[in-house]
Amino acid sequence: MVIGSLCICFYVGTYIRPLTIPLYFGSALFGLGLGALWTVQGYFITVNSLPKDVLRNTGIFLALYQSSLTSASLFYFLMVRGSLSITWETRIVVFSSLLAISFVGVIAFSLVVHPWTGKIPLGPETIISERREQPSVGSDHTRGSRSPDEHPKTAETHRRPWSAFLSTVKFIWTRNILMLTPYFIYIGFEQSMWSNIYPTALGYTVRFGILREAMVGLNGLFVGLGEILGGVFLGLMGTRLNAFGKDGALLGGLVVHLLACYMAFINTPVSASRGMTEYPAFVGPRYPNVSTRI
Repeated sequence: MVIGSLCICFYVGTYIRPLTIPLYFGSALFGLGLGALWTVQGYFITVNSLPKDVLRNTGIFLALYQSSLTSASLFYFLMVRGSLSITWETRIVVFSSLLAISFVGVIAFSLVVHPWTGKIPLGPETIISERREQPSVGSDHTRGSRSPDEHPKTAETHRRPWSAFLSTVKFIWTRNILMLTPYFIYIGFEQSMWSNIYPTALGYTVRFGILREAMVGLNGLFVGLGEILGGVFLGLMGTRLNAFGKDGALLGGLVVHLLACYMAFINTPVSASRGMTEYPAFVGPRYPNVSTRI
């Protein structure tokens, strides 16, 4: 978690003075760091939860996690509100503040206590193969050197990093993961939509007037509020969802997400994600001279 959060800190720092090569390199590090961070955070939630509480704890985590999006987006909105472009002084204040807060998060992660105690057991298939390779207790090789009670302890051992990596690669090609692959691709497109494409389209829509840069922060604020409400709902309804299944919650989330995408489609010009445009959307801003109504 510390290494992943440091990669994210580097990505935030590249925006203080944006240059092409550092931005691309920082984006690659951001993807690696965020992937590692989310994986380990999910592991921490799992090992510190009972089966009946895992949905509730996940909802609480998501609500706390997305609170940073709302606060940072509100801060950005207040800093750039009424400006047609981001000045050098505003950039320094905004991204230096975010970078400092990110380092506080790194320190917090470094203080987290490991949830595991003792040795990590291997998978069942590894245990069976190891036991087959072990000589029998009554053979000449082991007679007098190992008791029957000691044999099961050989199943408890540390998994080395390379072994864990190979096991993960093999796990990717299992039937369940292959069936979930379209879902993972969908999540990737969804993250790109709300974190990159839609905010860019808002910032490039000239009809928003001098509010167009601030709309980027306002979008992040409402996205964060929506995800917090979703996390709170998941936490409050976790027990019932475990009892009646998760299909209803997943289908409900899918309907809400499709509705949000449709509203974004009709409220922004088609070419806004590719550059500055004055073309109207299907349902554009009601007041083109919105600068007079701040």
